[in-house]
Amino acid sequence: MTLTAGQRLGPYEVVSTIGAGGMGEVYQGRDTRLDRSVAIKVLPGDFSRNAALKLRFEREAKAISALNHPNICTLHDVGSDNGVDYLVMEYIEGESLAQRLLRGPLPLEQVLRYGVQIAGALDAAHRQGIVHRDLKPGNVMLTRSGAKLLDFGLAKESGFRSNLASGAPDMQTEQKALTAEGTMVGTFQYMAPEQLEGANADARTDIFALGTLLYEMTTGVRAFDGKTRTSIIAAIVSGTPAPISSMQPMTPPALEHVIRRCLAKEPDDRWQSAADIASELQWISETGSQVLPAAVRRRLTLGRYLWPAVALIAGFAAGMALWLWRGGDAARSPISHFQIAAPTGPIQLGFGTTHAIAPDESAIVFSGRTGGGGDSALFIRRASSFDAVRVEGSGTAENVVFSPDSRWIAFMSGGKLKKVSVDGGRPVELCELSGGGGGAHWAGSTIYFNDAFSNGIWSVPAEGGEKMFLFRQDPAKQEGALLFPQLLPDGKHLLYSIWRGGSFDDGDIAVRSLESGEQKIILRGGSHARFLPTGHLVYGRGGALLAVPFDPKRLEATGAPVIVLDDVATGTTGGEAQVSFSDRGTILFARGGALTEVRDLVWVTRDGEATPVVATRRNYADPKLSPDGRLIAVTIETAQFDTWVLDIERDSVNRLSFGADDVEPVWSPDGSQVAWTSSRTGAHQIFVRPADGSGDERQLTKGDFLTQVTSWSPDGKTLIYRRRDPNSTRADIWMRSVDEDGEGKPVLVSRFDKRAVLSRDGRWMAVVSDESGRAEIYVTPFPGPGPKVKVSIDGGASPVWSRDGREIYYRQEQKIFATSFDPSRMVSVGRPALLFEGPYRAGFDVGPDGRLLMVRHDENWRTAPTLHGITGWFDELEGRVKGK
Repeated sequence: MTLTAGQRLGPYEVVSTIGAGGMGEVYQGRDTRLDRSVAIKVLPGDFSRNAALKLRFEREAKAISALNHPNICTLHDVGSDNGVDYLVMEYIEGESLAQRLLRGPLPLEQVLRYGVQIAGALDAAHRQGIVHRDLKPGNVMLTRSGAKLLDFGLAKESGFRSNLASGAPDMQTEQKALTAEGTMVGTFQYMAPEQLEGANADARTDIFALGTLLYEMTTGVRAFDGKTRTSIIAAIVSGTPAPISSMQPMTPPALEHVIRRCLAKEPDDRWQSAADIASELQWISETGSQVLPAAVRRRLTLGRYLWPAVALIAGFAAGMALWLWRGGDAARSPISHFQIAAPTGPIQLGFGTTHAIAPDESAIVFSGRTGGGGDSALFIRRASSFDAVRVEGSGTAENVVFSPDSRWIAFMSGGKLKKVSVDGGRPVELCELSGGGGGAHWAGSTIYFNDAFSNGIWSVPAEGGEKMFLFRQDPAKQEGALLFPQLLPDGKHLLYSIWRGGSFDDGDIAVRSLESGEQKIILRGGSHARFLPTGHLVYGRGGALLAVPFDPKRLEATGAPVIVLDDVATGTTGGEAQVSFSDRGTILFARGGALTEVRDLVWVTRDGEATPVVATRRNYADPKLSPDGRLIAVTIETAQFDTWVLDIERDSVNRLSFGADDVEPVWSPDGSQVAWTSSRTGAHQIFVRPADGSGDERQLTKGDFLTQVTSWSPDGKTLIYRRRDPNSTRADIWMRSVDEDGEGKPVLVSRFDKRAVLSRDGRWMAVVSDESGRAEIYVTPFPGPGPKVKVSIDGGASPVWSRDGREIYYRQEQKIFATSFDPSRMVSVGRPALLFEGPYRAGFDVGPDGRLLMVRHDENWRTAPTLHGITGWFDELEGRVKGK
């Protein structure tokens, strides 16, 4: 039986479909009594028609509902309504282990953490006499709080014996299903030999399946696989998986031993309890490198005291020099100069520092180009290697920092804060960001960071989880943003920079108590301060690095600032100084002084041919063409972002906004006014002003909610905008009158992050939503409710309607797509067609002739051929500050 949204089963209301499998269909629902989200599984009709099966099911369900464990999906209720039997379970947000494994093996730390949790959940069930019998990646959900096991014991032995005997075809279970169960497929490769042979399953059967999960989590491949069912069965019954160390050399032998014993063919030869496995995995996690192979331990230990000097580049010739030193942790390195070059292109200098050196100098990480089209990735250079290794899945990374123990690297990329092990693996998501941030610092088990520039200072556990708001700038004190946080050694105060609008050279350096919230200004004039073990604050100003003695107890500068390094690459639009330090005294930096970008405003045809709109190059962003096509409202980015109006024929600009950051302009339908989003009040709010600059601006929205204008209704009376609580990463769609005071009203509210752009006739919305787990574009009627159709494939952002409303353009990273839209057939869209790919900024518009109005940036801007390093630089620093 298939249910529809709004339909009820007892007190439970169906919200949407989650998926389906061999044991029934699964829906997201709402418990109307407790007003909470739940998962509802509607069981097959066989349960109602088979009295014995139903009785057994109800008996097992009662036993399972008694399970109370943080890593087991809770069974809330069992019910029947008009002949429909159903289960009500905890609704879990996250991704299944099966989905995660599509991206490759998990980092060792995650394998151990999730392994302990899964084993603990199995042990809790086994102690209640419940055996899972269908443990597989699709039945493990990965959430922010850890692993959750689904479908405990409900499948029992129903189906699999008869299917094996009869050779019934596989019944594929959808992986997106919250608790979907198949009869065979997705189960097969994780069955123990005794299951395949038709013998009774017990707790040791689950232990075999756990071994297959641990093997796959560690290696990224299944322990037992084959081209046919027969070959898979043969592998499970008599085959031996390839050694884990042959695929993942850094795997501790103790972990391989645990997995091998789980996979023993005879149940008596396996671990006899899941509790023993959890204990072993916990011990491996706590002992760390002590259980690494001896050869690897020697290499890592030696690497602690060896550092190759880096590629020295001159013209087209390249040479390599290696210099070594020895010393204890507290010893400083001898003074020496070196350079680092990316292996496949220039060093990338993004917003926030895009390189870092490990506190113990065992590794360097940097962002580098990997080819054309602006493709970037992180590279890790170990002290014991000449080669820099690319971090797959890192993308364009900014605000890069090491963990205090030098084993992990945190960075911002793709709207998320992530971390990756220095030993390799794919990045792990820690939390979502509201936008690009300005600075991060890893102290102890916490990461402090700026979220979305003007969204204040936040923190998140280094293991991941909910981010926590700490404090935000005060517009009444002319504070525009708080950036580049660093926890001082006392653990009670944060050091950070205050941007006050205008140049970052006119910013301030401040500290704030985490206990009382009291703020104290330390220095005036500069940005991106760092406290060093030498007792100095260093910070950027005017393309140079300055230093001043600092007393961390009195929280005072105790001397006059001195320039200690010239020609340091410094962002004029982000305020970052491209400098990083080790605890032992090495400095790593990029040259270039003040970095100022200029961009081209261009028309781009559907086949990718670009021609300039005007001759003058400026730091353009977010261009929007006026209704008559003569003017362009555009953001011009300098140290302060402002909204301007460009006259195309005269190539002249007229400034509209004079606040903090005023961005993303939107025209009124008659071209008389321009609305934009501003950060001048602390929270992003919407302002509007006559397009010719003749009148005063008006603030339309107020309060603590962050708003972002996206569209203007065709009658000119209503604005469409995003509205987000500053403590949340979820935004809803709202609308409000342009001319009347008062609150707006919601248009589209859900638990997902959304942004909507209105069609030019005002009948439809193109909505960007992350409800599928990534940003995709959908079309739905305005103001709703109504049908919704997905537009994009494999991700999409920045939708733009054609002037006639019959096409939707959007971008997917550097690619631009277009898809047809037929409003006469309700919501009907065509298959997206790739138009072109190139180095263009995110915001764009479309002209009456179908050409796209875009901003083309210089691919070589914010790059450097090499990074420069000086070992023993702390001694040089102290000498310069003292005037020696």
